[in-house]
Amino acid sequence: MKLILTTLLTVLPFSPVFAAKIIPHADISYSGSFAMPSSVLSNNKCFQWNYIQGNITYYHSGNGGNGSLFVTGRAGCPTLAEVSIPALKSSASYTIGNLNTASILQDLTNVGNGDINTGLPDGAWDKRGLGDVVVVGPNQGLSSDKLMIVTHTGYVVGLNDSPLLASINTNFSSSLGHSGWWKISTDGSTAVNPSEYQHYIFTIPTAWAKTNTGGKSVVVGSNRQNTGGSFGATMYAVGLGWGSTPPANDTKLSAQKLVSYGDSHNMKKYIESNTPPDLVWVKIGTKDSIIGTYPYPQRHRLYSETTSKNWLEHTTGWYYGNRHPEGSGDKGYHGEPYHYTLMFYDPSEIVSALHPHDVQPYAFYDVSSYFYRSIVQPGSEGENIGGIAYDESGHRLFVVESPSNATGGVAIVHVFDVSDAGSTLDTMAPSSPKNLQITSSDSTHVALSWTGSTDNLTSIAYIIYVNGYPVTRTKNTTYDYTNIDEWQGGDSSVENGWPSIKIFMFKVVSQDAYHNQSEPSNMVTHDSTTVPFPSPIIHK
Repeated sequence: MKLILTTLLTVLPFSPVFAAKIIPHADISYSGSFAMPSSVLSNNKCFQWNYIQGNITYYHSGNGGNGSLFVTGRAGCPTLAEVSIPALKSSASYTIGNLNTASILQDLTNVGNGDINTGLPDGAWDKRGLGDVVVVGPNQGLSSDKLMIVTHTGYVVGLNDSPLLASINTNFSSSLGHSGWWKISTDGSTAVNPSEYQHYIFTIPTAWAKTNTGGKSVVVGSNRQNTGGSFGATMYAVGLGWGSTPPANDTKLSAQKLVSYGDSHNMKKYIESNTPPDLVWVKIGTKDSIIGTYPYPQRHRLYSETTSKNWLEHTTGWYYGNRHPEGSGDKGYHGEPYHYTLMFYDPSEIVSALHPHDVQPYAFYDVSSYFYRSIVQPGSEGENIGGIAYDESGHRLFVVESPSNATGGVAIVHVFDVSDAGSTLDTMAPSSPKNLQITSSDSTHVALSWTGSTDNLTSIAYIIYVNGYPVTRTKNTTYDYTNIDEWQGGDSSVENGWPSIKIFMFKVVSQDAYHNQSEPSNMVTHDSTTVPFPSPIIHK
């Protein structure tokens, strides 16, 4: 396996030419942002805006023809709302208080028809709520506009008899108009495992669907497949076309597998702690892309087949156990440091691929510099990227920054303009950071500084490695590493079971917005003792 320093943005050998693809640095530009509402309807968190999951869809007829967004409520809740799209604030150096706030057109409403939490598979962690929503209508063979919803739960180990899809009226506050729940099937009889499509939903152009999927023009998918394994995004095209008479509950809708991976065919550049919250089809001129939101981590978690907590003994694989001193959650699952990313698929590759697992993202676009949390808390970007939606007539891409402590519990919608500027994909890495040095140190910290890198197109982030392990990202050319006392504590520390470490080796790698990474800087060492330390550990 290649080391993590391998350039992440590559042209795959089977990819068609990039002329027909949307190119992030040429075709997408930041326009501004606005805030979601912050009202609280009740003590029930399902009806509190500061808990929304934030998967969204654009409705061209909403708000009197001015366009609106439907947004899902808290994860595990059957709630949905509709908001207006206010004027944007264009500066990235904003504060929450000066953002314009969306008006509530329809407040958080239970659209589950009372049955959304029934029939959960054994072992599910959470109640089922709405995973995502999309507007469907005449283009999908219905007599009028409806909302198609897919349910979601935090973890589905998967029973094939669990239906997940339904439709409701766009005016759900006055009349639910509920139809469903339905399953999907690729052979007409066997239901697809619900863990493969219980996360997001979007529509695809009818002309493309007519040519390539037999008219199936709704796509459902998930980041989890089979019996809970995580291998990459899935996509299933689903056919509707029932006019004004929807099928009976528990009907298996006809589906075609477009993208799916497995434990022997992972999505390239995929780490198991990735969870793409939402995807959308984006079309402009002759260009088409499927773009997804993607909290992208820099490192893998660790794994042990024994009960040992000594991470030095396990240089590859995954680890479950007490929190790593660098911060990986309570069970060692996550791959911090995360950064907010858009992921791009080429629809023509779906057509040309021999197998569903051959379809791979052709680009990644780091949008962290526009997100509020990255601005006010550099290096703590986290997983707070939510849904994505596209206004095809206005060529606007909407991306949700989910509520967090940094945003004061307010979700923020970031808007990007999409154009057809024409370019080639950027694969040029930044220059390497130079002159890494320790400017001060003591028993609890090491202060680092270095000479910054340059890039041909974008701003640069720096990834700090400690003993071969990426621990944070920063836009600065200085960093104060403060976890030394935790490492030195060893078995006597609150991180019970972790080995004591006395020597710390540092290096810095620069990364541009398209995941091109430089060669590392020089390495410097902080020696707090004469005890020998093993060779640097590179986690693959």
